[in-house]
Amino acid sequence: MIIIRANNKMVKKIKRTQWYSLIGDIYEYYGQDMNSPKRTHTDNGLRLRSKKYGCRATFANALSHESLEKRKCVLTEKRAGIYILCDAISPNGFYIGKGKCIHDRLWRHGVKLVGTAKWNQGVQDTKEFKNYRMLRSSKNLNDLNDIKVAFWFTDEIDALESLLLESYLLKYGHLPICNDKKVIIFDKSDI
Repeated sequence: MIIIRANNKMVKKIKRTQWYSLIGDIYEYYGQDMNSPKRTHTDNGLRLRSKKYGCRATFANALSHESLEKRKCVLTEKRAGIYILCDAISPNGFYIGKGKCIHDRLWRHGVKLVGTAKWNQGVQDTKEFKNYRMLRSSKNLNDLNDIKVAFWFTDEIDALESLLLESYLLKYGHLPICNDKKVIIFDKSDI
């Protein structure tokens, strides 16, 4: 739990959620045919369980594997905050990120992890995610089923992301492997 104080008064208490399965709790994954020269779906293959898709989307008329009444989805399309991704290789987390729209960031990470960026405009693969994808593949982790995600839902994303990255660095001696920020710089105004 993170408590933000001003003038000795608590301003905001931000608590991390429980861990959720990326596939199942947050998204359903329909995959892409990796051998196809074209993308398999009009979408990226990741369907946010809480989102209503438009008529041109692959998922527009698809029924969810499990209803939202039976299995709630904590993430909505426009929700802001910080998130951490972990998996079987990096149980302490392999990426900490932020977003004014977390969903827009998470599906892009899914695309990078499965290696389908070539079919998804606006998704730039990074060296860190390419290397991590190869590491996952070498351990026969070729789907997203072992990936978990936890959230800190807040609009205070910039300062909190820096705080969480610094805390992670202090606790584990390194930053999450897929974060491309290798140095965290604080100036006097941050203190």
